[in-house]
Amino acid sequence: MGFTIMESFMDEVEIHSVVGIGTKITMKKKIKKEKKQEKGEENEEENVLINS
Repeated sequence: MGFTIMESFMDEVEIHSVVGIGTKITMKKKIKKEKKQEKGEENEEENVLINS
């Protein structure tokens, strides 16, 4: 159930599994980073990569 909850928060999930070797799960989430400028505020997207 925990994996399903984490998957619902992610923008992209990749699962690669090889019998006898293991499983690699890659989860990607785009996070908006606020950056203030003289003429106003601008949002900049930053990618965060979580490997397990």
